Amino acid sequence: MESIGETELPALRNQTRDAPPYVPDPTPATKSVACSLSPGVVTMGAPRPIQPGTRGIEFTVTTNHFAVTLADILIHHYHVIESSDPEPRPVRMPARWNLELLQILQEKIVPTVFTPRAVYDGCHNLFASRRLPLRGHEKNSQTVRTIRMSRRASTLNLVKYSSMSL
Repeated sequence: MESIGETELPALRNQTRDAPPYVPDPTPATKSVACSLSPGVVTMGAPRPIQPGTRGIEFTVTTNHFAVTLADILIHHYHVIESSDPEPRPVRMPARWNLELLQILQEKIVPTVFTPRAVYDGCHNLFASRRLPLRGHEKNSQTVRTIRMSRRASTLNLVKYSSMSL
């Protein structure tokens, strides 16, 4: 197989490609029967018929999915509280700014805390594959102060929220 030169990549990226032909699944659609409710449950809104309808059209839905097996590991969930030093209450910063800040923390300021790296959604959720060695072990929290990006000095407070097993 020949390697593609870097100058040819943008041209290939903009080319349109035909999708593979759709092949419908030959198995018929299944009729789902409405579940029965416990006697104490009160429904709101229009009552649903117990029998399946007769006016609708049966059709089969084909989806693109695959089975996933997860390793049996423990995931640690941390809640990230961000605030600015001059202001007493938390300030909400843009997700992109938060992601850059956490990247600097993981790569330059405290890489020993974030090895292996944690996953951050840019808002309030940080997930780590191990318990982070934070200073306040009893409270499971740590404050990282005076990280200056642009004109703001910011504070990140990581608080352990939960642990879950997959």
